[in-house]
Amino acid sequence: MLGVGMRSERAAGESFSSAFHRMDEMCNFLVILFAIAAASAAQNSDQTQYQGAQVLKLELKTDAQKSLIRKLQSDGKIEIWKRLSHGMVVDALVISSALTAVKDQLAKENVEVQVMIADVAKTIKTHNPPAEVKQEAAKRKQSSHRKPAAAIKIAGTYSLPFTKYNRLSVIYGYLDFLAKKYPTFCTVQRIGITGLGNAIKMLKITGSVKPAKLSFVIEGGIHAREWISPAAVTYVIKELVENRAVHAFAPKLDYYIIPVMNPDGYEFSHTKSRLWRKNRRDAMSKCPGVDLNRNFGYMWGGLGASDLLCDETYRGKSAFSEPESQAVRNVVTKIGNSAKAYITFHSYGQNILYPWGYDAILTNDSADLDKMGKKMAAGITSAGGPVYTVGNSAADMYAAAGVSDDFAKGGANIKYSYTIELRDQGRNGFLLPASQIVPTGKDAFAAVKAMSESGVSELANVSVLSSAWTREMSYFLFLLLAIAAASSTAAESSDQTLYQGAQVLKLKLKTDAQKTLIGNLQSEGKIEIWKRFSNGMVVDALVISSALTAVKDQLRKAKVEVQVMIADVAKTIKTHNPTSDVKRKQTPMKKGAKIKIAEIYNLTFTQYNRLSVIYGYLDFLARNYPAFCTVQSIGTTVLGTEIKMLKIAGSVQPANLSLVIDGGIHAREWISPAAVTYVIKELVENRTLYEFATKLDYYIIPVANPDGYEFSHTSSRFWRKNRRDPTSSCPGVDLNRNFDYMWGGLGASSALCSETYKGKSAFSEPESQAIRDVMTTIGTSAKAYIAFHSYGQQIIYPWSYKALLTNDSADLDKMGKKMAAAITSAGGPAYTVGNAAIVVYLASGVSDDFAKGGANIKYSYTIELRDKGASGFLLPASQIVPTGKDAFAAVQAMSLELIAGA
Repeated sequence: MLGVGMRSERAAGESFSSAFHRMDEMCNFLVILFAIAAASAAQNSDQTQYQGAQVLKLELKTDAQKSLIRKLQSDGKIEIWKRLSHGMVVDALVISSALTAVKDQLAKENVEVQVMIADVAKTIKTHNPPAEVKQEAAKRKQSSHRKPAAAIKIAGTYSLPFTKYNRLSVIYGYLDFLAKKYPTFCTVQRIGITGLGNAIKMLKITGSVKPAKLSFVIEGGIHAREWISPAAVTYVIKELVENRAVHAFAPKLDYYIIPVMNPDGYEFSHTKSRLWRKNRRDAMSKCPGVDLNRNFGYMWGGLGASDLLCDETYRGKSAFSEPESQAVRNVVTKIGNSAKAYITFHSYGQNILYPWGYDAILTNDSADLDKMGKKMAAGITSAGGPVYTVGNSAADMYAAAGVSDDFAKGGANIKYSYTIELRDQGRNGFLLPASQIVPTGKDAFAAVKAMSESGVSELANVSVLSSAWTREMSYFLFLLLAIAAASSTAAESSDQTLYQGAQVLKLKLKTDAQKTLIGNLQSEGKIEIWKRFSNGMVVDALVISSALTAVKDQLRKAKVEVQVMIADVAKTIKTHNPTSDVKRKQTPMKKGAKIKIAEIYNLTFTQYNRLSVIYGYLDFLARNYPAFCTVQSIGTTVLGTEIKMLKIAGSVQPANLSLVIDGGIHAREWISPAAVTYVIKELVENRTLYEFATKLDYYIIPVANPDGYEFSHTSSRFWRKNRRDPTSSCPGVDLNRNFDYMWGGLGASSALCSETYKGKSAFSEPESQAIRDVMTTIGTSAKAYIAFHSYGQQIIYPWSYKALLTNDSADLDKMGKKMAAAITSAGGPAYTVGNAAIVVYLASGVSDDFAKGGANIKYSYTIELRDKGASGFLLPASQIVPTGKDAFAAVQAMSLELIAGA
């Protein structure tokens, strides 16, 4: 599968990021495979199709290597089976005709290659002997003289083998046999009909307690080619029924078990194409089938799910468009509150994964899920099985939306919902030898047993879950906005009302339980996370006054180390960030006179200036330094505000060195426009002091988010986004998630109310469009890009969308350290240098990733300015000049290095 976590077969749909690389070419590859498969019977088809094909394990270390894999996939030369280690290890099927060329390309790029399967066709034939379609009824003839309650060896009676992979009719016959033999606790239900008319059958194993308070839903075979899944689930059934008397927990729960959720696809993988994954929707079309594990109606259509018919992860026309997913939905909703646990069995990888899968977000009870997952993993090893890794689906593997366990958790409110990826870890992949059925079945049963035994007490006390904390957080943010809008239109009175008595706390977390507490507090709207450091183990959080006492009590009980960073947010806003007057006076200046611009324009750096003041300053410079200063209107916001850029031209024309700088993309980060304005002042006012300044063209956008910046001055100090749809309940788009490089991936939200809402599409916003157009217009002369943000004192470089280094990361790190050294040499504090995703957090669709990957600007950075949390977003105005000097020192160091030929 990799239905939820690794989502093993993202084949075409996801590539390395589903939002960016939508591979149409892969459809053609799959169409060809299907056409070949449809031409003959299973064994002959697979022998023809996969003769000489190999499965390779590829270890990737650079971005160039990853790009090569994408290209090979798009060219139809490989099919991705599995991604491990955040995409740095890939299992890929290579068809024989492409094998030599593929290996040559991998060798040239120094990709480490290990052959996992040397001949796929041979492995299919020898490791997975096909079951006969017709089986003698006499072999599984039921012994009518036995009493219904007699203890018998069911497998012997029915002649059910676990030495080969059984066909659908054999599995279904077994279910029917059990219902007839054990009518007191076994019943077979037909819960749906597939598109081809096959029944979807479920076995209910009833507990002795009536009415049942504890129910456990288990399903397998959602992905057709994962044959070990139905086999393992059938083994679980055998244990729960045949050895019911041995397992004391079994009579205490009701089990609802669907061994083959995808009957049409499963049969097709036996008769036509061994590696078929989807169902058989529109079986006669060129691109048949829907990925059932992208078709569930919870966050349907998001990350890791494709809208392309030919993709392996095609999500379907709508949520629950398929009878198979409808059937599972109807089962779990009908069971209702008694459903306490859900496991979907997949292969391969040996992982126990819990929600959410749709994004790298923890549930508000993730500590409970992790604890139960580890109990299942321990149960497997205690039973003699291998190690199974436990973790969050999207965070530990990859995001995939519309998956079954996300729906079980978020849609059906089943607390303990999991995907278990069965054996192995890639040696055989989807072609696990039939000799591994019993050992893997024992793994599956050990997990079910551990869940059942530990859950008899724990599950009984499970209550219906609330929504995911991220959605509740959206409500909190909306509430803040509503309060701010209702109290006053003036910034000071609004903020005094909203943040009176609120505090900012620095929280040092050491345990998973403490992290879970923070998630719960956030979901309940009692705190708002400002910043995460040290991989989320240090958190700066805003706590509203009404919740302060309760929050501190909970933190103290959990032994969270707390430091008060801001004792009264409203007071700090008023005293540390005095609002500036909009009107400014300009003093006439004689042509050619050498003067201090600040004296002429009356531009102050003792307070945070409003947009009109900053824009007036840019216009003033253009009028008085026309030889090298020009102001360009590079776009217009949705509210009709200009987005202005100052170009400071070098003396060499045409320029071959350009540096792009922007600030203020996040409205509440007032120090950013202030520091960028200071950089402008230095580059223009003191141009003659800096020889480097005449050798480059500077394109500087001091306020990339004008509407948001003004709103943070007039209505809500901590507003972050732009002002898209300002009258809606959840206005605004996070502009730093709206750029079209890996747009829509981890760290970017599809929820309108979220602070990181990515927008309806990449570059949906005029502000991000404007920055894009500047970069693309400059072209190859653009050698560097810096986006100034706050806070944290960090110089970070791509990639942000994934914890992955660029292939020139050594150069980026070296340049970053030179900027950091320049800042300290100028009297500034230490700035940390490193990869964005590793040092800070994952974030997709950000500006410096686009600058690097979309506009090919080598030296692309985000610089998080002062401080480290003492003041946070409320940096005192007295820090504008010192922070401006930090920014200028970084720009100066970058400029000198570019001139030197870096």
